[in-house]
Amino acid sequence: MDGSASTRVIIIRPGPVNPSPMTRSIGAAGEDLIKSLDSRVKLLRSSPLWSSLSERTLRAIAVAMKPASLAFGDTLIHQGDQGSRLYAIVAGGVEVRLRTEGGETVVLAKLGQGECVGEMSLLTGDAASADVVAVNFVECLTLERETFEALIAADQGILREIVRVISSRLKATDKAVGVSVEREKR
Repeated sequence: MDGSASTRVIIIRPGPVNPSPMTRSIGAAGEDLIKSLDSRVKLLRSSPLWSSLSERTLRAIAVAMKPASLAFGDTLIHQGDQGSRLYAIVAGGVEVRLRTEGGETVVLAKLGQGECVGEMSLLTGDAASADVVAVNFVECLTLERETFEALIAADQGILREIVRVISSRLKATDKAVGVSVEREKR
């Protein structure tokens, strides 16, 4: 990550997804997950972030989410930028990458279908702690900050579950950064 890579635009489409070359490359399963409310709820239920929420709450979240398509190499979240949305991966995969002060890039996590990213900065309002980059074509659902805030105001259980997941991720991040720091000292 020498800074010379260009940034692609993320396409956020309102409403149902129309088939596109990216969607077709993922297949009908990814397309169905985005279009059907029941499929969205099932996807959210498969994620540790949402799994313990009520059916009613999951439906409210699923309705509020908007579909997005990303190509290989697209950056969903830039380290240091203000987070404005959460991403639930429908199909494809992303890497969470941390740029250290020593210039090393550490892959903190590889995330795929059913997993979410962006909740930390969305919740805290702080700058994103890492880059999140598509490692292939990605179809996802997004949840904007304003919508997220309205949802947690209506159901505090959402907030409790997100804090639980964030705590777990912070432990993993601390471990990965510690390993990287030790390598840089050598």
